[in-house]
Amino acid sequence: MVPQHHPLTGTQHRRAVRGPSRNLVLKKYVHTHNEKPKVQIFRDHPIGTKASIVANEISLYMWNHFPWAAESFKHVAPRYRDALVSHIKDNIDFEDCTDEEVTVCILKMAANRYRDRRCRLHKYCNEL
Repeated sequence: MVPQHHPLTGTQHRRAVRGPSRNLVLKKYVHTHNEKPKVQIFRDHPIGTKASIVANEISLYMWNHFPWAAESFKHVAPRYRDALVSHIKDNIDFEDCTDEEVTVCILKMAANRYRDRRCRLHKYCNEL
């Protein structure tokens, strides 16, 4: 166990927490600022200081709600994809973007996340 107070320097050590993987970053931002984080889209990618929140939110939503038995993201039922898009649009404010640009950005990022997750799951199952 790491001591909370270092006797020589008089400083306290903060424990590392898994904030991004537990959605604490988005919740803390909304609680502190009383507004949704503002993100812009450039060439189908979110940009800005809060762009990482989009990727974290997509990953968390997919991990908790998507079936992983589909061969690829194209084969995931449209109701799951539509629910993901509406969830992201409800929780994040996209500035200076059309609805179509936002939807394309979310679905491209989700497809990449789905491919990566399936690849890691496949490797893990083959090692067992």
